[in-house]
Amino acid sequence: MTQDKAAEVVGKDRATVANTIRLLKLPASIQQDLASGKLTFGHGRTLLGLESEKAQLEMAKKIISGGLSVRDVEQAVSARRPASRARQTKDPHLADVEHKLQKALGTNVQLLHGKSRGWVRIAYYSLKDLDRLIQRLT
Repeated sequence: MTQDKAAEVVGKDRATVANTIRLLKLPASIQQDLASGKLTFGHGRTLLGLESEKAQLEMAKKIISGGLSVRDVEQAVSARRPASRARQTKDPHLADVEHKLQKALGTNVQLLHGKSRGWVRIAYYSLKDLDRLIQRLT
């Protein structure tokens, strides 16, 4: 069954189904904490950003014992990640173009530049949003 079909059957949007399926990547004990309500969906999504199962389990224990909010966990997870090399060395001209594209398209845009070529990464958040972007670009 596709995510679109599953979303239709359960009466949720596709993004919700996709995010719920992603939670299956978490360790079984964290999945049990989600099912029992000890952790929220937002906590689970944020835990997916940690680099290892061990780190996920440690953070889950801190969330439960300390009553951490999702925002608290997001800040802790982002503090553990090293800064992106692309962001550290981004050419000011490329950063300016990236900003202009984001403003024009109304969504997150990344310019990734290699030695001889590059990529433009444009984010969309639903199929409706993708249709909006296609209309703007064509």
